Amino acid sequence: MKLLCISPYSPEVVTIGRRTLPLLYELARHNYEIDVLFPRASIDPFFTKFKDKLNYFFLNAHARAQRPACFAREPTFLSKAFRFLGQPKFGKLFFPFAGADEISITLRSLMRFYARKYDIIYAVKPLLRSAGVSFLLSKKWGIPVILDLDDYDINHDSYLLKKFRGIIVASRELEKFFEKYNPLYIPNSADLNFFDPSRYKPKKNTTPIITWSGIMYKTLRLEIVMEAFTLMKEDAKLKFIGGGPKKQELIYHAKRAGFIDKIRFMEWVEDSKVPMALAESDVGILYVSDTVFDRCKCPLKLFEYMAMELPVISTDVGEASYTIRKANCGILVPPEDPRAMAEAMDSLARNPDLRRKLGKNGRKYLVKKQNYYLHGLRLKEFIEQIVKR
Repeated sequence: MKLLCISPYSPEVVTIGRRTLPLLYELARHNYEIDVLFPRASIDPFFTKFKDKLNYFFLNAHARAQRPACFAREPTFLSKAFRFLGQPKFGKLFFPFAGADEISITLRSLMRFYARKYDIIYAVKPLLRSAGVSFLLSKKWGIPVILDLDDYDINHDSYLLKKFRGIIVASRELEKFFEKYNPLYIPNSADLNFFDPSRYKPKKNTTPIITWSGIMYKTLRLEIVMEAFTLMKEDAKLKFIGGGPKKQELIYHAKRAGFIDKIRFMEWVEDSKVPMALAESDVGILYVSDTVFDRCKCPLKLFEYMAMELPVISTDVGEASYTIRKANCGILVPPEDPRAMAEAMDSLARNPDLRRKLGKNGRKYLVKKQNYYLHGLRLKEFIEQIVKR
């Protein structure tokens, strides 16, 4: 089986490196021949581990340092217009743009791959430079296209969705939105060999460390996490790993509340160092707002916490809520309720046995029921049924 994957982003983007490439790698282990088309090259050595079985192609052949999305430059008027037209309500008419360079990338994609032969195309996200290019190539070759949705990026009533032979979704909420297309539910997971707590020394923290990791987007209600921490009765420390537009605002709130000595803000951690940073922690925390977009997400940080045997505190929303209940690996609290979150923090801070139990439950669940090896088998069966039809 020969498969072409068209990605709208480079390998270091979380969606690609933590979801797309591990899934494709499992297919390649079943003798699939897989080419992956990226808009530009990555210089991050972390992603070379997939190259022994996946063939990478870059539209921009010159590798260059890629800053995380949260540090991108201010959007231009043109890119703002493209983003506006890419909103789900406009998604009935055409695929959303992912940036102002769409036309150039699309044309270069067609020129480079027009003569190749494949059995199926795997489009990542319903964007012009992935799904749009996929349709043009599939029409030329007469082969099916499948779409991988990890966010609510396109209106569920869009007529464009009928053109896909199969749709893969990353959350139960997305499965409900797109149920008339009989989607395949494949949630995110984590690399259990890479995120392995046994590779690190046992924790010797006298004071429990509660950790949040990721990109600090403006829309994330991380100030509620900080407010909950200030309401705690037990002694603990709070650690933020990452960066983003909200970081300075959080530092300001920490200083103003007089907790800057107990709240640590770590700089951006390379992918290869994330497990070590989590291994030094005692609790992982996750805040998901009760919005359509957030309910549809499948937070990757959740599975990294679980793989590293961290008990999780999360708002009772979306895929995080569903997974934590199934795995019995954490405590769920209502959104917009810092006092309830503080009580959950206190409960885990004072009870190391409970922390160990919930943490081990999380990794055990991934090992038995939700890992990329099992996901790869389901995806392989799904693809082969589509190709036969």
